Amino acid sequence: MDDVGTIGCNELHAASQRDGWTRCHFSQSVPRGGGIAFARCFACVLLGDDTGSSLPFLSEISIPTQGAGNKLMTPLGLQVCMGGDDDLHFGPAMVNKLLAVAVLGGIGFVVWRYLCPSCHPPKPPVLDADEWWGPDHLKATRDESIKPFKVVFKPDMIKDLKDRLSRARKWTPSLEGVAFEYGFNSKSLEKVLQYWKDSYQFEAREKYLNTYPQFTTFIQGLNIHFIRVKPDATQGVEEEEEGRRGLIGAVDKASLIKEAKVQKKQERLKRIRERERSGQIKNLHSERTASTRDWSSLLNNDFLKYMQQVVPLLLLHGWPGSVREFYELIPLLTKQRPGRNFVFEVVVPSLPGYGFSDAAVRPGLATPQIAVIMRNLMRRLGHKKFYVQGGDWGSVIVSNMATLFPEDILGHHTNMPFVQHKCTLLKTLIGSVFPSWVVEEKYAERMYPLSKFFSFLLEESGYLHLQATKPDTVGVALTDSPAGLAAYILEKFSTWTVFDYKHLPDGGLTKKFTLDQLLDNLMIYWSTSSITTAMRLYSEDFSIKKRALKLENIPSPVPTWVLQARYELAFQPAGLLKYKYPNLINVTILDEGGHFLAFEMPAVVADDVFNAVSAFKDWHKNKAKEGKTEL
Repeated sequence: MDDVGTIGCNELHAASQRDGWTRCHFSQSVPRGGGIAFARCFACVLLGDDTGSSLPFLSEISIPTQGAGNKLMTPLGLQVCMGGDDDLHFGPAMVNKLLAVAVLGGIGFVVWRYLCPSCHPPKPPVLDADEWWGPDHLKATRDESIKPFKVVFKPDMIKDLKDRLSRARKWTPSLEGVAFEYGFNSKSLEKVLQYWKDSYQFEAREKYLNTYPQFTTFIQGLNIHFIRVKPDATQGVEEEEEGRRGLIGAVDKASLIKEAKVQKKQERLKRIRERERSGQIKNLHSERTASTRDWSSLLNNDFLKYMQQVVPLLLLHGWPGSVREFYELIPLLTKQRPGRNFVFEVVVPSLPGYGFSDAAVRPGLATPQIAVIMRNLMRRLGHKKFYVQGGDWGSVIVSNMATLFPEDILGHHTNMPFVQHKCTLLKTLIGSVFPSWVVEEKYAERMYPLSKFFSFLLEESGYLHLQATKPDTVGVALTDSPAGLAAYILEKFSTWTVFDYKHLPDGGLTKKFTLDQLLDNLMIYWSTSSITTAMRLYSEDFSIKKRALKLENIPSPVPTWVLQARYELAFQPAGLLKYKYPNLINVTILDEGGHFLAFEMPAVVADDVFNAVSAFKDWHKNKAKEGKTEL
């Protein structure tokens, strides 16, 4: 090793030409011993350079040779011809750099090959639109009728409930100085149950729950319950299909009269234009003036109201909520607003297995399959295209609808966005080291440190593990005990509304809601004995069969609008959400509000939904101009 020297890469040019090898253009020195000739240097192999540029890259490494004329192929593909018995020497620094480059290159390839959504977007799976979830003996039933429905609290059910509340065993007292940290406080529970038994007006609340028109219809073996509310002052439903927009649907007598007047004025204007073309212009000005005056009269007499589009909107709840969450929101969506040329027809179903909707009789009804049922429901109602909004499980289902049926969904609004795309997970981990790369500083504390987030999940997600594994076991206790059901469900309305409410003796339950509101929701579960079937959705959605669909990794092309409450269970910024929703139009971030946002802040949700749909309409118009959409 005494005569080990160095030669520059450019000095290899002659040897490269002589032996037919590719010339190395880097000028960095490499070690030489004996009669050694190189095909190319490591820098050229790694960086693929053929430009003659210079990089200070190589150092020293030791590669043993075994005699003259031997060729050594390195793991990186570098072929080295050995002309003697000397060793090649490269130092430790060079080894570290090469390993770093190799590791980073490997990570980059994995990210590109397996994680990059734009490089390899998977196609949505095709689910069976007629998959049967009811009893087999009903398969011959093809009843597609829509039947009126009424909420009924039967007297014997009320009596049984009050008896159970009266006979409730004495429960274990809460620890001294403990509020809701260990779960529902025993003293607070006693007050809630006392109110439920003695002060909750069952008949009045039953009447309130029947405020809106309700129906059931038979879909895929299940009777699906839903609320359907149309605006009072306008008629018709917007259908955006095959490049056309129009008003269809039944109209009342007053609307028919208005329509006739409009047609009459249009005919008059047509005659005027015909006379103008034929040169008959006598009294043209007076006729135009009269026509304009008539049009103004019509506009002043609610013509604009009549011409407003009525757009279909599907609202979906989650657990432990129900359709009751939307009762305060519905009238805000179905009432005309100044400056808006549209208003909503609202459809609010009970999810299968929840409340007044039938439950599946066999395994497999997860959120993607519920998305199919909800699409079939909207088609049953005559809506081939519509808007969707959801929270909790509802947010997952409407996201699945936007992924599976993008041609049906005109716009997707969610108040609980949570993207599980692989890139999102990777970027979230990177953000734990460099938060500013992922989220704005003012919102960083909603995501990081991850240790705080995971600690919160461990404290507050015990129910999830139980329901995802043994829903029927816990369901036995909750179906039999109204006290247990109240504690189990209402505790979520404490912690999930404001995290710190768990430190209050009463859980802060009545700070955002009334007891009547909370007990209305509870009654939907109790009167239908649906708590077990509702909890099964967790087991179905965490199943291997469902996860195999990998919907979380399939981007949805549907325009999306996000509303994020301060105390939602998880926060993700727009940069993460766009992996799943590339056409994310807007993210509204609130400084207040919790998980049950439509229930807690209906006016805020209504405003945001109107803003979202207005933006969705503009988005479709722009795409139509670009020739990229049929709408």
